[in-house]
Amino acid sequence: MRGEMVCMEGDPAREVYLLTSGVVKVMKCVADGQTVIFGLGLPGDVIGPSNHSTECGYSTTIEALRPTQALAWRLHDFKSIVERCPAMSQNILRIQHGNLLEIEERFCEMATKTVSQRLARQLVRLHGKLGRSTDGLTEISLSREELAQMTGTTLFSTSRLLAEWETRGFVRSRREAVTICDPESLNALSE
Repeated sequence: MRGEMVCMEGDPAREVYLLTSGVVKVMKCVADGQTVIFGLGLPGDVIGPSNHSTECGYSTTIEALRPTQALAWRLHDFKSIVERCPAMSQNILRIQHGNLLEIEERFCEMATKTVSQRLARQLVRLHGKLGRSTDGLTEISLSREELAQMTGTTLFSTSRLLAEWETRGFVRSRREAVTICDPESLNALSE
C-alpha cells in the first residue's frame, strides 16, 4: 500500500524485487532528515543492490506510492539466474542506464535551470511516465513535498508555483496529486 517500505537504505540486501504493478519511489534520506527522490520504479523495473552482492546493503529506500506488487527472489538465487540468462543481465543494465541518464539530466537541470523550469520539466516527464488519464486530463499522484524532493527545491516554492500555475489554468493541485490541464504551457515553461 502507499507508504509501505519495500526496503530501507542500509539494511542488509537479502532480496531482489521485480515490480509487476504499481509505482515506488527510490529515495535517500540525508543527515538533516530531508529526503531526496532519485526516481520512480515502474512495472518491469528491478529493485535490489546494484551489484547483486550479498555483502552489501540496500543503497536507497524504496517506498510504495500506489498499491504495488512485486516478485521477490533471494539475492543468491537471483544472482544464479542472471548468470545463466545473459538477456536478463542486459535488461537490468538497460534499466540502470536509463535511471542514470534521468539522474544526470535532473542534476544538470539543478545546475542550470530555475526552480520554475525544473518543476515544469519534472511535471512534463511525469505526464508521460506516471500520469493517469481522468476526464481527458492527466493526474499525477504525487504530493507537493514529493515533487519538491524530486526537483531539489522546497515545499514552499513548489506550493507557490503550483498555486500560480493553477490560477493560469496549467494545473489543478490537491493534497496528494497534481492534474495537468495544459501540458503545452508547462512544456513552454520548462524551456
